[in-house]
Amino acid sequence: MPLGTRDDFGSERYAGVLYAGAHSGSSTSAEYLVQDAQELGYDFVVLPLRTGQREIAEEERNGLSHEDHGDHRDDGSVVPPMTPATYLHTMISGSVSNRIVGLVSETADCKQLLMEMEWAAHLTCQACIVPMHASLPVPFLAQTLSAFLHGSGATTSTWVRIRAERRARAPGGKDGTKSSWHAWNEIRMHCEHHRNLGLVLDVAAGDGLEDVAENLRDGLMGEPLKAVIVSSAHPQGDVVCEMALGRGLQVIVDARRDDGGYMTPEDLRAMRMRLSHVLHSRPVLDEEDILEMPYRDFLQAPLQPLQDNLESQTYETFERDSPKYVAYEEAVFQALREKNNIDGVVVDDGDDGDDGDGDADVEVCVVGAGRGPLVSAVLRASVRADQPVRVVAVEKNRNAIVHVMARSRAEGWDMGRVTIVHADMRRWTPTKRDKAGGSTTEPYLADILVSELLGSFGDNELSPECLDGAQRFLRPGGWSIPTSYASYLSPVTASKVWSEVAARDAAITVGSIKNLETPFVVRLYEYREIDAPQRMFEFSHPGAEGPAAASSPEHNDREASDVTFVNQKPYPVVCHGFAGYFTAALWGDVQLSIHPASHTEAMYSWFPIFFPVRTPFTVDAGAEVKMSMFRRSSSTKVWYEWAVQEPVALPIANPGGRSYYVGL
Repeated sequence: MPLGTRDDFGSERYAGVLYAGAHSGSSTSAEYLVQDAQELGYDFVVLPLRTGQREIAEEERNGLSHEDHGDHRDDGSVVPPMTPATYLHTMISGSVSNRIVGLVSETADCKQLLMEMEWAAHLTCQACIVPMHASLPVPFLAQTLSAFLHGSGATTSTWVRIRAERRARAPGGKDGTKSSWHAWNEIRMHCEHHRNLGLVLDVAAGDGLEDVAENLRDGLMGEPLKAVIVSSAHPQGDVVCEMALGRGLQVIVDARRDDGGYMTPEDLRAMRMRLSHVLHSRPVLDEEDILEMPYRDFLQAPLQPLQDNLESQTYETFERDSPKYVAYEEAVFQALREKNNIDGVVVDDGDDGDDGDGDADVEVCVVGAGRGPLVSAVLRASVRADQPVRVVAVEKNRNAIVHVMARSRAEGWDMGRVTIVHADMRRWTPTKRDKAGGSTTEPYLADILVSELLGSFGDNELSPECLDGAQRFLRPGGWSIPTSYASYLSPVTASKVWSEVAARDAAITVGSIKNLETPFVVRLYEYREIDAPQRMFEFSHPGAEGPAAASSPEHNDREASDVTFVNQKPYPVVCHGFAGYFTAALWGDVQLSIHPASHTEAMYSWFPIFFPVRTPFTVDAGAEVKMSMFRRSSSTKVWYEWAVQEPVALPIANPGGRSYYVGL
């Protein structure tokens, strides 16, 4: 649940104020601090969980060491497990506690650290911030965090606080200390990339903008970065805030001043106004951004159009993607013009099909017609090319057929030239129509086969298998739109997406890997490519082997082995899986693509596909990632298997299609 969403900030933008020690020892209540912050325009407060140093010193003067917390006194009474900050002594309501982020003390040892985090969970604080302890070895800190995340903190977000620094630093300094990112990376590895474990970037006044920009704009892209702590004294604080708000991060204003004092209410209000100005100066979202926003980093199971009948809403979403159908119309237009230019007459098969203008009709078969948008595109192309066509629309979904019929009436199709067929293209045995519109015993053969059976990985919705079957009724020398398509993969850092996948397995049973062996369609948003995509599999239509190839299930099996990527960044990154894309050649120079380097402008029908790895791994600067992928099939299903070979060897994912497959 987001922290204090503001109407004027939108659904992803928040602002908080950090009162680190500002009220320690006072009788100010948490309710008052939250109310005070809200009146100043902030959504939440960051408060120390433990009492201030003065109170600890007073306890020690009275002979009570913090190591004694939780023990019994000589008279049998219990020493409180910890001494919380004064303002947290009182009972606070849930409406207040979920606007509090707890701040763990920097001097806490493992025992005290766990107590403070458990106190935050007890209060149902929305999150707690844990500083990177210089005196606490990373394995000790990681073990304590792991115990909390898998125990009482299972529903509490825990954010590790690190400083902005250059990621190109070596893993260890001359004194043996780790850079903050390497320490964080070790912690999250030990904690198994727990979905509630996140990062807070502390941007102190002395941090250079170059270091901050490297972290916010690139270095921490794809990492579980939740918030940025910024000082009002930072010389380029507005730029920092703009970068943070641009990523949908929470901005926490540190109320401490350089002179040891604290910002006045007027200063805090002025800082809040600066944040608001920065936010409202950002460009307005365009229509594409608005449409895709609910899908950002949201997992979707790939469609199984052969096994399942799609819902009307799914068709409607696809049909709103006008750039796709503009491209198909242009491809059909170019194909019709090219056919007409071969010898002036498209075909001469004994049925002149002449409409009086001397040009023979071109037989176009639309397979997988859905609710009819491709048929409309073909008819528009026919008018543009001044080339009459006869269209056969084949669709297996009986519900979609109802829509096609309604569309034909609404758009005034000439039903003497459009035939609608309810059939599976792989098993349909068509016969030719006579001039009266009836059937003959002569087999029907199309001049052009048009389809939109592509998935996010090109072939993952079984376009090869479907078109192999449909090639039976394509005239020898006939054409297919698309003519070919290819799939691509690139390794990515995508902590949020991977954590969501892993959480699905955790919800099934301990040790389940079903979802970690399943590809998901997802509009990747918080991610970063480690290297550019490389080609994996390619298919061309019509197949050179002819229709007989469809009888062999292994005909469309493919493999791409020892595919090598290189981390081009000057710092190490973590690989959470592989992002998949496709490109398709429709006809001539008309292309469709979701490849990042050639993405069709404004097209959103297809999001990338994400192939997770079972265990994320670190890739050093300049190091290689070597992997292999296999497309396999049987008489009933098609599936993918993938494996990482370097820099670590991981088990082959989805062997035999045990976790995921596409049904034939």
